[in-house]
Amino acid sequence: MKKTLFLFLLLVGLILLAGCFHKSDRLTGQVQSILDNEITLALAGDITKDEQIIKLNGKETAIIADAATRILIEEDGKTKEAVLNDIQTGDILSVIVDEDDKTAIKIRLKIDWTAKSQSGAIAKQRSLSSRYVVAGKSIKLTDEAIHSSAADENTLLIEGNGTLTATNISITKSGDTTSEEDSRLYGVNNAVAAINGSGHLEGCTIHSEAEGGTALFSSGENASLNLADISIITTGGSAKGLYAANQGTIKGQDISIMTNGAHSAAVIADGKNSVVKLNDSTLTTAGEDSPCLFSAGTIQADGVLGLASSSPAAIVEGTNTLAISASDITGTGKYGIILHEGKLNSANNGLARFSAKDSLLGTTQDEAMFYVTKTDAEVSIINTELCFESGILIKAEDSGNIAFKAHKQTLTGDIICDHTSTVSLELKKGSCFKGAIDADHTGSAILVLEKGSSWYMTDDSYISILNSEQKDCRNIESNGHTLYYDSEEEENGWLNGRTHDLPGGGKLTPAP
Repeated sequence: MKKTLFLFLLLVGLILLAGCFHKSDRLTGQVQSILDNEITLALAGDITKDEQIIKLNGKETAIIADAATRILIEEDGKTKEAVLNDIQTGDILSVIVDEDDKTAIKIRLKIDWTAKSQSGAIAKQRSLSSRYVVAGKSIKLTDEAIHSSAADENTLLIEGNGTLTATNISITKSGDTTSEEDSRLYGVNNAVAAINGSGHLEGCTIHSEAEGGTALFSSGENASLNLADISIITTGGSAKGLYAANQGTIKGQDISIMTNGAHSAAVIADGKNSVVKLNDSTLTTAGEDSPCLFSAGTIQADGVLGLASSSPAAIVEGTNTLAISASDITGTGKYGIILHEGKLNSANNGLARFSAKDSLLGTTQDEAMFYVTKTDAEVSIINTELCFESGILIKAEDSGNIAFKAHKQTLTGDIICDHTSTVSLELKKGSCFKGAIDADHTGSAILVLEKGSSWYMTDDSYISILNSEQKDCRNIESNGHTLYYDSEEEENGWLNGRTHDLPGGGKLTPAP
């Protein structure tokens, strides 16, 4: 009897004792926002401990740090006690939490660790310094002036899913960056930076005198800037007008942008799913390597007037996209439009794409209107005027391969390609081309002539493949020149390896 009673009491005691303990869980993630003692974490999916990198899985959770929470900082293999104020947005935390109420039992702040988003883009480890911060809440500003003069400090920072609505405010930035790379990758030292936050700005003026002081920077999967009636002036080097990075987006209407420093594109999209959409705006750049539009992501421009005084009009880097319509964009640097290999953050596997519709494109230099190198590219031109004085329409070299498609177009100028490159020219919808194709017989060229389109030859030309809907080739005016084709190409079988007369006294004949 006593033994039974003892066992019963022991069982009850164990049950009561178990109730005194709480189940715990371990979480690792990056701090998105801190409100009072509530910390929002972007959770890690994969953790690479030897490289001290976590990859975020797209999920978030909130934890509570109370008076009983122990906080430690780990840096360079050393650990020390810390307090809640030591934790900042962007930090990497390893947390033991109570499963029931998400109260943190122990927090380890891992200074040496880095976070990557699901796309692989690196997220800044430490928080950004800023004169004015909007984090985790909605703020409205009207008729105010905000200024920052400190190095590596943003004037205005929107983060942690915060939202800013600003009307008629003046934002100024001085004080240089200590690292142009940090400014470009992480949003350090800008006039306005949206890092996984959103901003709606209207009727605002933004003036940056800082090196690395971009006017408006948007970075992160949840970052967006919507702009209307904005005036932007930057004077420092590496100080862009609009910069979307790491899946950030920017949409602008009636924007005036003037940049004066080197490496200061008026508009840049950099990275996978980074998007800039611009309407009815004016872009002016004065510095070297400062095109009006630089796409290493996706840019759409409609109704844009642009002048790059010391740079190409536009650049597409890597397998990314730039589309303009009803726009007038001119460059005075080497080449008009450049398409070249990607250096960083290439968005997709495939082609560098440029398109223009109902627009005017120009260059004042004695170089090609379109230049492609070390990439595969596709250019589509519809009812667009091309203004250039070099007499070279397309130049492809160093493994530059371009498919150039013209619709309702008048084209003038030669096509040049080296032995590593290929140019394909498609003339459609009544397009007319006046010029020579691979006159030096150095590369590979393909010509596609839709019925109703035509070519006026200005020199002897060489093509690998001729695809003409008009089989009598009466749409090729030779002007007395010879067109050579590769008789061994299967696609040229319809020519039967023979010589054919062309209008204007020239010949279509197999290449020697």
